[in-house]
Amino acid sequence: MLADNGRVDDLRELAVADDTHARMRLAELLARHGRENDLRELAATGDTFAIVNLAELLADQGRVDEGIKVL
Repeated sequence: MLADNGRVDDLRELAVADDTHARMRLAELLARHGRENDLRELAATGDTFAIVNLAELLADQGRVDEGIKVL
């Protein structure tokens, strides 16, 4: 619901509190909106949802080699 309404900040708060569903939805939302830097920040913390979504975003942009390195 939060993701559907674009409430990124609320979703991020839940994700930081280690809500698995919120982490997944946040990564998907950030990827859908092309927010690469935000995904990179989350990926750097070891968030697997962010890592996978970042890799897919990069691959979709034709940056396959970068996407592979992220994984």
